[in-house]
Amino acid sequence: MAAWASAWVATSGSWGLLPSLSAAAGLGLGLASLGWLLVHRGGVHSPLASLAVGITVACCAAVVGAGRVQALQAGPVDDLARAETSAHLVVRTTGDPLPRALPADAPAWQREQVRVRASVLEVSGVGMPAVTTDTPVVVLAPRSWTELRPGSVLAVTARLRPPSRPGPVAAIVYARGDPVVLRTDRDPLSWADPPRRALRMAVAGLPDAPAGLLPSLVTGDESLLAPAVREDLRVTGLAHLTAVSGANVAIVLAAVLGVARLVGVRSWALPAVGLLSVAGFVLLARPEPSVVRAAAMGVVTLLGLLGGARGRGIAPLAVSVVVLLMVDPWLARSTGFTLSCLATAGIVVLARPWAARASAWMPRPVAVALAVPLAAQLACTPVLVGMAGQLSVSAVPANLLAVLAVPPATVLGIVVALVGVVAPPLAHAVAALAMLPTGWIVLVAEHGADLPGSAVPWSWGVPAAVALSVLLVAVTPVLLSSRTLSLLVAAALVVALVRPGPVRGWPPTDWSLVACDVGQGDALVLRSGPTDAVVVDTGPADEAVDRCLRDLGVTTVRAVLISHFHADHAAGIAGAGRDRDVGEVLVTVLDEPAEQSAAVADWAAERAVPLRRATAGSRGTAGAVTWTVLWPAGGSRPSGPNEASLVVRAEVDGLSVLLTGDIDAETQQVLGTLPDIDVDVLKVPHHGAPDQHPGFLAATTPAVALVSVGADNDYGHPDPGLLAELSSAGVHVLRTDIHGDVAVSGSSGPTDQVVVTHRGPLSPR
Repeated sequence: MAAWASAWVATSGSWGLLPSLSAAAGLGLGLASLGWLLVHRGGVHSPLASLAVGITVACCAAVVGAGRVQALQAGPVDDLARAETSAHLVVRTTGDPLPRALPADAPAWQREQVRVRASVLEVSGVGMPAVTTDTPVVVLAPRSWTELRPGSVLAVTARLRPPSRPGPVAAIVYARGDPVVLRTDRDPLSWADPPRRALRMAVAGLPDAPAGLLPSLVTGDESLLAPAVREDLRVTGLAHLTAVSGANVAIVLAAVLGVARLVGVRSWALPAVGLLSVAGFVLLARPEPSVVRAAAMGVVTLLGLLGGARGRGIAPLAVSVVVLLMVDPWLARSTGFTLSCLATAGIVVLARPWAARASAWMPRPVAVALAVPLAAQLACTPVLVGMAGQLSVSAVPANLLAVLAVPPATVLGIVVALVGVVAPPLAHAVAALAMLPTGWIVLVAEHGADLPGSAVPWSWGVPAAVALSVLLVAVTPVLLSSRTLSLLVAAALVVALVRPGPVRGWPPTDWSLVACDVGQGDALVLRSGPTDAVVVDTGPADEAVDRCLRDLGVTTVRAVLISHFHADHAAGIAGAGRDRDVGEVLVTVLDEPAEQSAAVADWAAERAVPLRRATAGSRGTAGAVTWTVLWPAGGSRPSGPNEASLVVRAEVDGLSVLLTGDIDAETQQVLGTLPDIDVDVLKVPHHGAPDQHPGFLAATTPAVALVSVGADNDYGHPDPGLLAELSSAGVHVLRTDIHGDVAVSGSSGPTDQVVVTHRGPLSPR
C-alpha cells in the first residue's frame, strides 16, 4: 500500500522529485504504522523494521515514478504535444497494431483506426531542427498500418496531443496516411509471429462467433472478435475473458506442471519448467504491461490455490505489486491493476476455504470452479459498483457458467498455435474441437445479455459497496456449507434475473427523456408527443442517432438543438432528420469548427429547415417540452467551441433537465450562481471529463446524472473522481458506455424518477 500510494502521487505529473519523496515518506510512515498495528505479532524491534520497510518502498516507488515522469516531460515530444502541433517523426513500433475497441456505432473514421505502441526516435518541425530522442508514445493510425510488426521504423507526419490522463507515454500521435517504412529492426518478439498467425489461420472457416473468440481468449488478439460478441461479453461481465489475465496464466501453468509431473519431472526442475512456460506464454501474448501484470497475478493465484494455509499467497502478491510498480509506476492509477490485485487477493485468501466447505456436498473440482470466480467477483465488487453506479446481478452467474469452459479453450488454443506452425491441417482439427468451449461461452454471453433485471441501481456510494462486500464475504461460507441454503439462494438469483422487473421492454411506454448510446458523443431526446420529440445534439454519426430515434418511434423532430459544432455533438444531424420532418434547428453563437458549422447550415438549407441562433434567455415550446437557454450570454464571444456550448434547462412531463454540452469548470462556476439551476436530471458536462466545478454540481442537486460517453475512449472519460463525487452525493449515475440507451420517466413525479436502460450491466475488466 505504501508503494502504491507513493507511485500514485509521483505519477500525477504535477509533483517534483523532492515533493514526491516527502509525500512518499509520509505515506510510507502512515501506512506502515497502520499495517503494523493491524498485523503485529513480534517483539519490540518489529515496529522499527516495519516502518523502515514501508518508508523504503514508498520512497523507491516515488523515485521511480517521479524520475519516469520527468524523463517523459524533458524531451521535445512533450513540448509538441502540449502545443498540439504537427511534426515530422521517425518512430519504431514496439507493439502490434490493434483495432481500437469502439462500439459498432462509432464514426467510421474511428472504426478504421488502429492503435500501436511506439517510440519516437527523431522529431523535427517547422523551424525546429531534427532532435534525436527515445520517447514512448501511442500512435493512432489508418487501417493500412495493420500489417506492421514490432521493430518497424517509420517516417510519420502527425499531430501530437497530450494524453488525457497520466500514463507511460508522452503523447498521442495522430498519424496521417500510409506508413513509410524506413527499415525493420530485429525484434526479439518476432519468433511469436508464426504461432499467432497460425492460430488466426486455423480458425478460418469455422463459425465466426466462437472462432473469433479463441485468439482473443488465448493471446488477447481481438482482430477477429465480432462486435456483437464483444458487446454480449461486456454486458454479462465476461469481457475480462478477451484480455490475457491472471486466470489464463494460472491455467497454462497448472496444465504444464500437471504434464511435467506425469512424465516424472521433480525437485528444482518443476518450478523451472513452470517459469519457462509462463515466460513462453507471455512472449506469445506479447509482453504488454497488462500481460506482464497478468503473469505475475497468475503465478500468485496458483501459489495461493496450491498453498497449505489461508492467505499464503498474500506475501507473493505484495512482492509482485511492489515489483510491478517499480517496473511501471503508472499501474498505481490503473483500474485494471486494481481489479486484478483485488481478484487475486480474493482468490488466494477465500477460494480454498470456500471450496473446502462446498466440497462437503459437491465434487471437489466443481467446488473449486464455484469458489474461484465467486471470491474474485466479491473482492472486486466495491470498485465495480463505484465505476458503474449499479450492482451487477448477472455477472456472477455468467462467470460461474462460463468458467468451466475457459481452461479447455485456453489449453486447446495454445495447442492450435504451436501445432499450426508445423501442421496446419491438424491445427484446424484441434481448433474445431476448441469451438465447443468457446461456443459455450458465446452462448452464455448471448443469453445473459438478454436477461432483464440483471443490474440493481446503486446510489449509496463506494463505502456502502465495501460494507456489502464484507457482509457477502461473511455470509458466503455459511451458504456454501449447506446444500439447502445454497440451492435456495441460487433459485432466488434465477428468479431475480428472469422476473419482470424495473428493466422493461424498450422503449418504456412512459419515457420522458432518453440519452442515446451514440459512442463518444451526445444525443438526447425529449419526448414532446406520442411520436414527436426534441433532439439535443446528434452524436458523431448518422446511423447511431437514427437507430435510437427509430427504436423510440419518433417520426417528427420538432426541434434540433446543437450545443456546439464539435463533430461528436453535431455530425449526426442528417441521421436525426432521416425520413423525419424537422421543425427548426437551434445553434450556438460560435461557428467553430468552421467545417462542421457549415455542414449543419448546408443540411438545414437543403431541407429548408429554419436555422437560428440561441443565447441566454431564448425560450421554446414543443408539445410537452419547454426549454430556456441559460448560456452563452447574449453579445458574448466565447473563446472556444466548448465554452460556447448551449446550456439548456428543459421541462418535460414534470421532469426538470439540465443539458450542458461540453462546458468547462469556469463556465460552470458562473452558471452555478444562477437561480433555478437545481434539476431532477443532469446531463454531466463534457462526457464526465475531470474539468468540473464542484460548486456547479452541488448547485444542480440532481437525482439522476447521465454521462454520455463512448466505451474505451482515448480521453479517460468519465473521470473516476467525478463518479465517486456524484455517488457519494447520492446521485444515481447512468453511463451510455455501460448501460446503453438510458430512459428517464417523470410521469410519477419529479422526486420519483423511473430509470430504464436498454442494455445489461457493467463487465469487470
